Amino acid sequence: MLSPEVFNFQPPRTHVNVKKGTHTEEDSVESICNSYYNHIVSFVLPDTVKFPKELSEVLAEDTDFYKVIDIAVTELVEKVFIDKFVKKGNLTILNTGVQIDCDNCICVTPSGQLILSLIKETYQSLGIEGKLSHFSQKNKNRYIIHIDLLADSFKPGKNNYERVKSGLSKLENVTLFLNWHPSTEDVCPSSIAKYFHIKGYKVEVQKPTFRKHTLYSIKVPVFDIADADDDDIHGFTEWLGMLMLEGEINVTNNYLSTYQVPEPTIEVGQVKILEAQGLFTTQQIKGFYEALKKINKLEGKVWAAMYVQGFSDALVNYDLQEHNFFTNGNYSSTVILSSSRYLVCKQKPSNKHFKYK
Repeated sequence: MLSPEVFNFQPPRTHVNVKKGTHTEEDSVESICNSYYNHIVSFVLPDTVKFPKELSEVLAEDTDFYKVIDIAVTELVEKVFIDKFVKKGNLTILNTGVQIDCDNCICVTPSGQLILSLIKETYQSLGIEGKLSHFSQKNKNRYIIHIDLLADSFKPGKNNYERVKSGLSKLENVTLFLNWHPSTEDVCPSSIAKYFHIKGYKVEVQKPTFRKHTLYSIKVPVFDIADADDDDIHGFTEWLGMLMLEGEINVTNNYLSTYQVPEPTIEVGQVKILEAQGLFTTQQIKGFYEALKKINKLEGKVWAAMYVQGFSDALVNYDLQEHNFFTNGNYSSTVILSSSRYLVCKQKPSNKHFKYK
């Protein structure tokens, strides 16, 4: 049997978007905060002896989320639930233990959209109007339903509401991750956990996991945000990825493939790296960004970086665009900060249809 020509395999297609600006521009934080389902947040801080207290505090403050087990989907359209949590806060819900290319999946966005991605047989059994998935134009085996929970007409007694609730009752129970930020400070975020506990569901507190490591006496690139071109950005973000994966950068064996740190460089005593995994909302990502920007400005570092990666099996990625996981389910943002400027490099899978042989 002949070995496959793996060197001819093309990498999955992705879209990369780069935006630069100054910290005086109000939309700098908005550039990275239009993804609702953020799973991994990493920070890279060069020339740093101790991880900043300000960043540690914002990572530990109200970053718990909840897992609700075996819940009826109709609970998400109950009037009391919509009034108490959808309308009075920032609610993020994600289906767990599912794969968006072959399972029925649901989510609720902070904008009040209940989104369902369903296989054809399930969709046809519900009697709720939807549309063919963008990624199923040929085989027509998956459909998308959007339900606006905040619509004035979506309330008990209305035909559309009753039809939706009746259709959702035909779905199997699901397990959900949820994160809720109330619109007023006098309400505790754990109120939503108490709500489901009182209704008889098993609710588990989920805490983010953290992984820290420090690199000593290494060379880091001197990255000029204002003058950086596409090659500079690609080289720098690739180097950041190597650091966060704890890859070997200073390989001396000529037989092995080696990696060169992008020039120019400076040597620093320490580089602090922190990775957090959980369910992080847009509101929390904004808090992380603002804390990092403040620290970098006060301490006058060469640069600081933050990496944000979404859930591979989220139904949507940036700006509520339909997500897919046929060849590449990763979508992420890399944020690079100097004392006065920022650069955001976004990457997401191609929207091209998957080709079946």
